Amino acid sequence: MNTTQFPSITLLIAAYNEESCLAKKIENSLSLAYPNDKKQIVVITDGSNDSSFEICQQFVEVTALHQPERRGKMAAIDRAMETITTDIVVFSDANTDLNITSLTHIAEAFADPKVGMVAGEKRVTSANSESGIANEGLYWKYESWLKKLDSDTTTVVGAAGELFAIRTSLHKPLPSDTILDDFMLSMEVIKAGYRIKYVPEAYAIESSSLNLAEEWKRKVRISAGGIQSTVRSFSIANPFKYGWISFSYLVHRIARWTIAPLALLISLISSMGLVFVDIDYAPISILSLLAVLFTLISIKKGVIFLPGPLKTIIYFLFMNFSVIAGWFRYAKGSQTVLWEKAKR
Repeated sequence: MNTTQFPSITLLIAAYNEESCLAKKIENSLSLAYPNDKKQIVVITDGSNDSSFEICQQFVEVTALHQPERRGKMAAIDRAMETITTDIVVFSDANTDLNITSLTHIAEAFADPKVGMVAGEKRVTSANSESGIANEGLYWKYESWLKKLDSDTTTVVGAAGELFAIRTSLHKPLPSDTILDDFMLSMEVIKAGYRIKYVPEAYAIESSSLNLAEEWKRKVRISAGGIQSTVRSFSIANPFKYGWISFSYLVHRIARWTIAPLALLISLISSMGLVFVDIDYAPISILSLLAVLFTLISIKKGVIFLPGPLKTIIYFLFMNFSVIAGWFRYAKGSQTVLWEKAKR
């Protein structure tokens, strides 16, 4: 693809109180390899009460948008989209760095007219391996593998908000109470008859949460949003309309957000109760009880006090417990779009 064939691109960054990393993010965005006459950068800092907006104004190449009222990320994105006229919009979080050729790889994927969205890869770095949070990077490697399988078969069923892109013409406003904008936008693209392509050559690098307690806050919010998204996009589970995509949606979304955590919970409760059936099952009951206790203690303390593989097991339980907590938060309607950022 020569430069005359490149689509025009806007890199949109929605930032709330990101003064600690915003200048670095803008510098990274400006360094990305792409024809300057076809690249725009828009940063919206609605609701921020730090120096985020002032930082943006220091860069003449950046279009900075700001209003004092904080209405949530989805509202900020919709407001910014009203100003964008380029062919493609690339969404990226303020606390991530993109690889230098990411925009080029994204643009190449859109050469296929059937591609309505491109999902980049998320890479997580951790400076605190002792807390157990380093397992987040392992999880995202697994998630990336699943995305590749989906993309090679039919379509990815959901993009990570750290880096994804959409044809501007396909974007439409979502309900203001939407918790996971990236997932819901993905579902709208599929409903419109387009596919989502996974492009691992375009990736975003993000630091992990400060500790397990901070990651718990983030995971529970995402889980509540996952349930909300599953309910609102359930029509994609219709195999007569969406074919193989429905299978991917059922397995990778509905099963992971509902069936798998519920099955794990029932399994743990049953295992702990086996001792009341036969004393010979006592070791299984004790191990199950210890696993639950260690997980709850780890959530409370923010650190997994176990070595090697045991740490990974507890992190697996931690992730599923956060999904269950997300169920209750969604059911109570207590997950606001004005969520608190996890410390990093």
